[in-house]
Amino acid sequence: MNADQLSKLLESTQGHIRAFDTKAQIALGLDSLLAGLVGTELPKGLDLATWHFSGALIVLLVFSTLSLTAAVTSALCAIFTVVPRLHLNQPKSHFFFCHLVELYGRNYRGAADALIALDENQIQHELATQVQTNAVIANVKAARSKYALRLMTASLVLYIMTIIPFCIIAYRGNQFGKAPAAAAVGPAEPK
Repeated sequence: MNADQLSKLLESTQGHIRAFDTKAQIALGLDSLLAGLVGTELPKGLDLATWHFSGALIVLLVFSTLSLTAAVTSALCAIFTVVPRLHLNQPKSHFFFCHLVELYGRNYRGAADALIALDENQIQHELATQVQTNAVIANVKAARSKYALRLMTASLVLYIMTIIPFCIIAYRGNQFGKAPAAAAVGPAEPK
C-alpha cells in the first residue's frame, strides 16, 4: 500500500472509533434517563405499598433493582468506551500527537524538520503502525460499546416490566385509600 491508501485506511479506522464513542455516549444518556425513571418510580411504589406487602411489591423491587444494575453497568461500559486510550506500548510515531509532544515538546522547529525529513518508506511504516494501533483501539471500543448498548436495552426492558407491578400497587393503593373515605360518609339518607 502506498502512503495515500494507508492514510485513507487510517482515516476509516478513526471514523469507526468516533462511531463507537458516539454510540457509547447515546447509551450513557439513555442509562441516565432510565436510572432517573426507576429512581422516581420506586419510591412512589414503596409509598403506595405501605398499606400492604404483596407479590407485586416484590416484583417491583426485583425488576427495579435489576434495571438499575443494568443501567449502572451499561453506564460504566459507556464511560470506559469514551475514555481515551493513549498508551498502548506502540512504537513512537510522528503521526500521533502524544508521541510528537514526547519527542519534541515545544520545539516546533525540530518537529517540523523531522516531519519534513521523513521519506516515503518511513511515512508508510508510521502510517501502517498507526492503522494497527487505531484498529486495536477500535476493537476495544467496539466490544465495550456493544456491552453498553445491550445492557442499556436490558435496563429498558426491565424498566418497562416494572410498570405492571407499579400499576397494580397504585390501583390497590387507590382502592384501599377510597374505602375508609366511603365508610366515613355513611349510608345515604332516605328522602
